[in-house]
Amino acid sequence: VSDTAEGIFALGAVKRVLCLMAVQPLVAQAFRELMSWRWGASIFCESLQALGVASCITVQDAQNRIERGIVIGVSPESSHADIAPAANRVLQSTDRLLVLADSRKEVIVDFDPLLANIQSGLKSVMRPGLTRRLSGPVGSAAHHTDGRRQTSAEATIVVIVGWPTDADDILSFLDDYIERGSVVEILAPMAEEERQRRLSHSRGFQGRNCEIRHRVGSTTSLFALSGLPLNEASAVLVLADHSLHEDPRLSDSANVAACVTIDGLLEGRHPELFKPSTGRGRPRLICEVLSAETDRALGSSSAKDSALTRLDVFQTSALEAALFTIASIQAPVFNCFVQLLRRSNDFGEFLSVSAQAYLKDRSDTGMVGIEVLRELVRQAGDVFLGYFPEHSIAPTVLPVKRPELTVSADVRLLVITKRAEDLEL
Repeated sequence: VSDTAEGIFALGAVKRVLCLMAVQPLVAQAFRELMSWRWGASIFCESLQALGVASCITVQDAQNRIERGIVIGVSPESSHADIAPAANRVLQSTDRLLVLADSRKEVIVDFDPLLANIQSGLKSVMRPGLTRRLSGPVGSAAHHTDGRRQTSAEATIVVIVGWPTDADDILSFLDDYIERGSVVEILAPMAEEERQRRLSHSRGFQGRNCEIRHRVGSTTSLFALSGLPLNEASAVLVLADHSLHEDPRLSDSANVAACVTIDGLLEGRHPELFKPSTGRGRPRLICEVLSAETDRALGSSSAKDSALTRLDVFQTSALEAALFTIASIQAPVFNCFVQLLRRSNDFGEFLSVSAQAYLKDRSDTGMVGIEVLRELVRQAGDVFLGYFPEHSIAPTVLPVKRPELTVSADVRLLVITKRAEDLEL
């Protein structure tokens, strides 16, 4: 992975996060917040000298010296970054460290305000309202909202409304993340033969883990939408259809209209066409928007008491712009995101993990100190980033120690690990 900003393909990373929203929402939300610099906390790539750790011998020595940040990786001068490095990894003088911190000035010895100004500008682009508008609480109220990697017994159904211009990439990304035996059902106006032709022409897409089922119909038709397997689905992705992609406002209008109709079906407003299940939670309803005007309208006070509050609005263009800016000024950080989004590699993975995976050899029940969990994660060779408050998919990142904070022993943690297959998620 090059540390230059040439050939930045930010949109691919953004679309991977969009697909993750359907199957691993906790992990996806963590990516969204980090990529948009919405947390306040961000990842920075800095030299040992800038961090004041030039005299440190190992990664653990550097972490002990950096009190207000978390070392998540080492970026050597001429090779790929090492994420979740071993604590005893010996540092070279030309190494740079990837550090998660509340701000750059928290960890830099001679602070330069340039990045802080850029970061502040990005936060104004990624408004708080939309990255925090979530489609339901974690737990029984929604399907598979705990963000864990699914097992073979958890094959699922994902519904897609709309045929995007990059449908081949979307389906490939979903196939990477979804469990074997799952189904992706697509409703769009495009004829099935034309969809198959485009997939074959592009890359001859063949789903390894999921079966693709096609439905032909209008994405805003009540009748067509009522025929979708909404009761069985874990998530519904409403995407910008290729026929409207060149007009962002019209595309957004169609997407929002489709989401409002689907919400009405799930709320039981059309019993003659669709009867919502009473024994299962609603699927997550994820609406892709392209226009900044739609973004502002959905965040207005007039939208807060409507069906729109039950949507998870995904700002594709705004997130792409934010990620492109990160790539331009902190290329190793961008490369870190790209690698972490690839599920099967040795680079490391973002995961939402139950604290019990680290407490299993202890007798802790009830409440436990967050710093106890941080240390147990470190001892296991993983990187602790934060935790997910109960009934929320918005993570709380903790680059600075909080010895007074206690959480449930069943809390879900946000970690980076290279041993995902060995963890009890």
